Amino acid sequence: MRRRRGALTAWGIALALLFSACHNGSGGTPVRGGTLRVSVRDLGSLDPAAASGRGALLVVEQLFDPLTRVDGKSGKLVPDAAASWTRAPNGLSWTFTLAKATFHDGTPVTATDFKAAFDRVTRKSTGSERAFQLEAVKGFRAVKIDGTQQSLAGVVAVNPTTLRIDLDRPFDELPVYLADPALGPLAKSMAANPALLQQQPIGNGPFKMAKPRTANQVVLDRFDGRAGRSGYLDRLEVDLQGDSNQAWHDFLAKRTDVAEVPTDALSSGRAKAGEGGFTAYWAALYYGPNLHSPKFAKPAFRQAISLAIDRKRIAQIVYGGTKEPASGLIPRGVRGFAPNVCSVCVLDQDRARQLVQQAYGSKPPVIVVDHLDDVTQKAVAEEIVRDLKAVGVNSSLRAHKSKDYLAFLQSGQDELAEYGWLTEVPSPDGFLAQQLRTGSVNNHTGYSTLTFDRLIDQARATPDEAARLSLYRQAEARSFDLMPLIPIVFFRNHVGVADRVHGLRVDGAGLFDAAAVWIH
Repeated sequence: MRRRRGALTAWGIALALLFSACHNGSGGTPVRGGTLRVSVRDLGSLDPAAASGRGALLVVEQLFDPLTRVDGKSGKLVPDAAASWTRAPNGLSWTFTLAKATFHDGTPVTATDFKAAFDRVTRKSTGSERAFQLEAVKGFRAVKIDGTQQSLAGVVAVNPTTLRIDLDRPFDELPVYLADPALGPLAKSMAANPALLQQQPIGNGPFKMAKPRTANQVVLDRFDGRAGRSGYLDRLEVDLQGDSNQAWHDFLAKRTDVAEVPTDALSSGRAKAGEGGFTAYWAALYYGPNLHSPKFAKPAFRQAISLAIDRKRIAQIVYGGTKEPASGLIPRGVRGFAPNVCSVCVLDQDRARQLVQQAYGSKPPVIVVDHLDDVTQKAVAEEIVRDLKAVGVNSSLRAHKSKDYLAFLQSGQDELAEYGWLTEVPSPDGFLAQQLRTGSVNNHTGYSTLTFDRLIDQARATPDEAARLSLYRQAEARSFDLMPLIPIVFFRNHVGVADRVHGLRVDGAGLFDAAAVWIH
């Protein structure tokens, strides 16, 4: 998932891309031709293993076809580079049969190319945040965590069109995780010279590089040799425009077709939510108490903190109404989401005072609120400090640089710490198991309960999707008994789309499939 599934980020920098369709309906019969012009605020590395930020990820989405994908219209998992797949009865092995396709350079796409990509993204030396998509694969720890192996034992190219993935444990969310565009195949020319991935990557997706990228632009042309259907557009131009207000001005002047709607445009009513309106983003902001600290040893105190926080005020005042008060751990739009699953994720400061009194009497501990050193996140932390004071809990702020924050959490010196979680695929496993299951490398709060772990393990080993999602929801509800994570806000998308553009649907990762878009 972009910026690793669960990567901690400075939420206020580039995460608040908003999405509103001024017009993105069907528009009648699709027609071929034309150039789609997209304005983005960031345009970093195009290497799938390193891509982060909305612009680069949007380009990667068009250049690479992973084995599966989540359909933008139905939300269902469908084949992409794989024509089909089967699950072994014990859930420990999956076999994918590839559809016939070629890379942009005309060479055939084979199972070996997928293994090469999976091995590369997982290697400790690669340092990719996307590796955790493959955490269940046999040999993952040796390759990613220990660095003692360079190849995943569980990924086997049986023949040119058959890829087998063996797991350490059953994981029926695997096909969903494999929809991450960063897990597309690695062409042999790219494997021989990975530096090319930075400037002119060769993939197997619906668009190919028209020319080497520049610092401010990527130009893509339609490619008709992919496994799936060909796109309609002739060309896709992705331009870097760091000033969202200027990008919006260009959009209104019809110099670009897709652009972020600035917050002030939303709040002033200058932007109208059209057919797309606000759409759910697969991301959430939490605060987590360090459960190894005696200050947070009592669940009543942790629940009091949650009840003290005015989420609506944070969503409206700090985020300008662009976020939604969080009511659980699984965000809206992610499979398994249930509204209002957390009974203590509401503002009730009278009840919070009672719980503080129950836990510590008249002398609750003074706590530290750890947050990322960003203007917006500081404002969120200040609101939390204000709310805690209102229920008799004194606290102070402690800011951290993004580059140092993960190491700080791993040191165990945190107290009430900010957590951001976002995904490229709509799986509840990332929001629950990755953050809270015992033994997860991304479990920084210290939460560990046998009941929660058993529910997660049962969900992971359940082939039926409805039953699997029910188990994930049970695990989510169980976590709120002990309150190891305090949800703050869910994120949303809001973008302007020109009237001439049709078929554009932004997913929960903030991306869209340009092969489905046409201009009329």
